[in-house]
Amino acid sequence: PLGRRRAALPLDRVQGAQLLDSLIEVAARPGGPSVFHPRPEDPRVTLELTATAAWVVDQYAVEHVEALDGGGVRVRLAVSALPWLERLLLRLGPDGEIVAADPPLDAHVGARAARRVLARYR
Repeated sequence: PLGRRRAALPLDRVQGAQLLDSLIEVAARPGGPSVFHPRPEDPRVTLELTATAAWVVDQYAVEHVEALDGGGVRVRLAVSALPWLERLLLRLGPDGEIVAADPPLDAHVGARAARRVLARYR
């Protein structure tokens, strides 16, 4: 199921596409070591993502991925700073939801961040 992920493509540069009869395995991104190295004591958050938000798997160091019906995924990742999680949730909008956190975390973190951003425009 993860082989069906859609990578973000600059569509103005696509010259053609071909439907394959089989899935392909996507190799890890080259580019050397990751900038982020989670610590054992960093909080872990589990997010449920729609198919539209499955790009998170390609962009961030997820520790666990589980395919969901409809093309979505459930991912667990380390969070070293709450503002980073808030920004991610703002980007995801309704396509991402916190379903678990260790230690427990308010599930409305994203909504509170959105209200703070909207307040700046008033």
